[in-house]
Amino acid sequence: MPSLDLTDSLSARDAALPRARDVWWVDRVRGQLFSRLAKSFLGPLLVQRERRLALIASCGILGALALSVLAPAWLLLVGPLVLGVPHLASDVRHLVLRRALPRGFLLVVLVACASLIALRGLESLRVFSGWGGRAELGIASLWLFIAWWAGGEARPRNSSDASSSQGSHHHDRGERSAIALGGLVIFLAVISQVWPYESRLFLAHAHNLIALLLWVQLFAAGASQGRGRRWVILPTLLCALSVLTLLWLPAQSLTLRYGVLRLWSFDVLETARWLAPFESARWSLGLTLCYAALQSMHYTLWLYCIPQSDTRAQGSLTFRMTLRSWLSDFGAFALGLLCLATLALILGATLNADGARSVYLSVAGFHAYLELALWVFLLRRGVLPSRESARQHSNSC
Repeated sequence: MPSLDLTDSLSARDAALPRARDVWWVDRVRGQLFSRLAKSFLGPLLVQRERRLALIASCGILGALALSVLAPAWLLLVGPLVLGVPHLASDVRHLVLRRALPRGFLLVVLVACASLIALRGLESLRVFSGWGGRAELGIASLWLFIAWWAGGEARPRNSSDASSSQGSHHHDRGERSAIALGGLVIFLAVISQVWPYESRLFLAHAHNLIALLLWVQLFAAGASQGRGRRWVILPTLLCALSVLTLLWLPAQSLTLRYGVLRLWSFDVLETARWLAPFESARWSLGLTLCYAALQSMHYTLWLYCIPQSDTRAQGSLTFRMTLRSWLSDFGAFALGLLCLATLALILGATLNADGARSVYLSVAGFHAYLELALWVFLLRRGVLPSRESARQHSNSC
C-alpha cells in the first residue's frame, strides 16, 4: 500500500539526515493525523492520490458553501488578501515555470501579462475614457489566437503512429478538437469586442471554473493516467450543486438573516451591485454568493489539489518539501517578494480593507487571461510535460 508521505522522493543526502532534523513539527502533526485517518474507514480514500484529492476538494467545496451562506464577507475580503498572492504565484508556477513552454510562446506570455497589468493600472487611474476594456480584451484575444497556434506547433508528431489505422483515428480526432477549440477562440474574440463590459464581468465569474477545467482535463487525468477523471466527478458535482443551492431563495434568506455581510469597510451587498448588476436582488445576491464559493474552490485547487497532482509520486507532499519546491522554482529572492506582497496587502487592509482588496483585484486581473490562454495552449498541445521531463528529453536527443 502506498505511503501518504513522499519519503521515497527525498534525496539520498536528505535521507541520511537524522529524523528529528528532517521533519518539521507541523509535518509530524500532519503525519500523525494522516496515520490515524488511514486506519479509519477513510483509509482507502486517503492512500491513493486521486481519491484523496477528490475527497479534500469535496470537503473544501462543502466548507465554501457553508461559509458563503454564513460568512460571505470573510470569503470575499479575507480570502483575496491572505490567499490571493500565493494563488497567483501557484498559477505562474504550474502553468508557466513547470510546463516547458517554447521560448517564443513564453515571451508572448510575459509580454501579455505585463501589458494587461499596465492596462489595469492605467484604467484604475482613469487614464482611459471607455476604451480600456476593449484594449484589454483585444490583447487577450490575440493571446488566445497565439496560444492556439503555438499549441499546435508544439504538439508531438509521431509518423509511425500516424501510418497505422489507430494513429490515423487519433489524428482525425485531434484535428476535430483543434477546429472546435479554434472556433471557441474566434467566438470569444468576437463576443468580447461586441460586449466588452459584459465579457469582463462574465470572465470574473467564470475564471474560477477554469481551474477546475485545468485540474480535471490536464493535471488530475495526466497524473493518474486517466483514472483521475473518475474521481473528480464527485467535486465537480458538488460544485454544481453548491451553485444551485446558493441561487435558491431560502439559502439567500438565511444569509440575509444570519450571515456576516459587513466586515470592516467591506459590504457584501454593495459589492453585489457591481459584481452582479441585476435588477433582481435575488439574482444579484445569489451570483455574488456563488462567486464567493467558487473563488474559495479556486484557491483550494491552485494551492493544494493542482500542486499535489503535479507530482509523480502517490504520496502527499509535506510542508518542508513544498517549501523546498517553491524555493527551487522561484528562488529565495522572488519568494521573499511574494511574502512581502502578501504582508503588504494584509497591513494595507488594516487601514482600508476594501481599498486593499481593490488594489489586489486590479493587479490580479491578468491571471484570468493567463489561465484561459494556457488552457487553450496545453489542450492544443495535448501533453502536460514537466520542466524536468523536457530537460531529460533534450539530454537524450
